[in-house]
Amino acid sequence: LLAAGQDHLPVRATVAIAPLSDLAMADNLSLDDGAVREFLGTVASNRTDLDPRQLPRPSSPVLILHGSNDTIVPYSMSEAFGVGLGVEVTKLPHVGHYEAIDPLSGTWPDVLAAVERHA
Repeated sequence: LLAAGQDHLPVRATVAIAPLSDLAMADNLSLDDGAVREFLGTVASNRTDLDPRQLPRPSSPVLILHGSNDTIVPYSMSEAFGVGLGVEVTKLPHVGHYEAIDPLSGTWPDVLAAVERHA
């Protein structure tokens, strides 16, 4: 999502799976025991240049895939990002955070199909 919001980069399309699309929200919620603050080395409000929610609207197509049962990154974060920027968000029913990126999971064919449709 960071690359998608950079006009100077040659991004043709972006697929994000259960992304942290709002670093400020993730930091405020201390998701994954403060992982955002640990990764950034500071509070998210000091690095708005890295927050997809604060970047310009992506000029290329974006697809977000997010599991409805994700307890690490809430689906509502992707939903709010999608509504706010007109980005396509596909809810993966009964899927947690890691199943969507696991090629051995039962949902992997759904992930591949969504990517192929988007391509």
